Amino acid sequence: MKQYYIYNHPSLGYLAIKNGFSWPAFFLGSLWFFKNKEYIRGIAGIFFGIFGVSGVILVAMISYERFQHIYLALLLALLFWTVAGLMANSWLRFNLIGTEYSEVEIVEAVTPDEAITKIKDKNKA
Repeated sequence: MKQYYIYNHPSLGYLAIKNGFSWPAFFLGSLWFFKNKEYIRGIAGIFFGIFGVSGVILVAMISYERFQHIYLALLLALLFWTVAGLMANSWLRFNLIGTEYSEVEIVEAVTPDEAITKIKDKNKA
């Protein structure tokens, strides 16, 4: 079971955000951030990918210690997306502050839909 933060919007309804690591943010990277309207972080991911990793690979192609720099580039990319996966859901919750969403409760459930169903059933009773 996972912990989900449940938010309610007056017109859009409920939203469940998992507490913890975001595998979609880790594997999909910038696409996940753009899907969730985290444009600055999505652009930062693209910028890091193009200029950061490419720069390290370019330096590796020029120097004699080529493979060492390529491994460094891969390690940096892995580190970057690991941090993104660790922080993604927290950033998503943080962006709801100041919007019409209000935090309802923290629920234990297997899926986000199950968490929302638990809240709806609780509110009916």
